[in-house]
Amino acid sequence: MIDNTYQLYPNENTTQFIFFSEGRMGRVMKVIIISPYHRNRWNLAFGDVQPDGGIDDTIKTNNNDVAKVIGTVAQAALLFSEKHPGCSLVIFPVDEKRKWLYNLIFRRRLEEIQEVFEIFGKKGRLWRAYDPNVVFDAFELFRKPH
Repeated sequence: MIDNTYQLYPNENTTQFIFFSEGRMGRVMKVIIISPYHRNRWNLAFGDVQPDGGIDDTIKTNNNDVAKVIGTVAQAALLFSEKHPGCSLVIFPVDEKRKWLYNLIFRRRLEEIQEVFEIFGKKGRLWRAYDPNVVFDAFELFRKPH
């Protein structure tokens, strides 16, 4: 399903992953954090690690590797869902540009994603089954049983 990724360095619970983006801006440390959201729902977020140790999830790295970064985040989602099969992952884009990007990714990779996950989208205040013809504000992924 995922063919182009960076090496992931997960913590023991697969709730935090470090990886390094490499490109025209150099080597940039990134982190993926999967944190409790509500009951068995977990929020998936990622961004660049800042010099002070903080995380910026709004920064644009400009390393010309967006497909590889998204593939790496997808790999982390797979690893988390394997270890925590009863939990869903929610993804909230931090801005309109990322919302557009995530909708594009889900549309283009829908068949592959649906092999592993059941997908729901949030439009306004309502969650519903994913429809590639709708621009969603957020996404939720449930791992399908093996």
